[in-house]
Amino acid sequence: MLVFGKSKNQSPIILKFNNYNLITILFFIFSYSCKNNLTEVEYLLKDKKSPDISSEGVVYTYSEEGTIVLRIEAPKVDNFQSTSKYIEFPEGIKVTSYNLSGTKESLWSADYAIKHSESGITEAKGNIILENFKNEKLETDFLVWDQKKEKIYTDKFVRIIQTNDTITGQGFQSNINFSEYKILNTKGEISIYNK
Repeated sequence: MLVFGKSKNQSPIILKFNNYNLITILFFIFSYSCKNNLTEVEYLLKDKKSPDISSEGVVYTYSEEGTIVLRIEAPKVDNFQSTSKYIEFPEGIKVTSYNLSGTKESLWSADYAIKHSESGITEAKGNIILENFKNEKLETDFLVWDQKKEKIYTDKFVRIIQTNDTITGQGFQSNINFSEYKILNTKGEISIYNK
């Protein structure tokens, strides 16, 4: 039984339903109120893609011949595999590479990175620091790591800090462990020592 309100001069409206009728009416009310077509739902979810796998406090290690050659640390990793396959490091990343004797070759960190699985390209953005075994340090805001070509590069402003010198430029190319590199459009002072 449902009782609806009344005004001053009217008696209350009382409707009597059995359970079957009440359930049927409620079903139609809820069905009607939740009706959306598929294109509306897709539009609402278009830019709100969720990762297939999301992990926090991640440490990956890769080894060759029983020796760790790569260590990746990230506060958060989002793995997208449904359509375009990529791995996103939205809260930053730190990567350390080692040679087969276990000696550290390079270290790089960034505020954000995305690795495109099919192309093997990783793009890093924000406060990037790249260090090599010669104690040279590169600073930039954008860096591309091409795993297939084994190259690191950018067309953005770079600063390389060496023991006694600082070199700046617009653009940079390097091998994968930052031991051999070239700075484009170089600026800065370099000390030359006579022997």
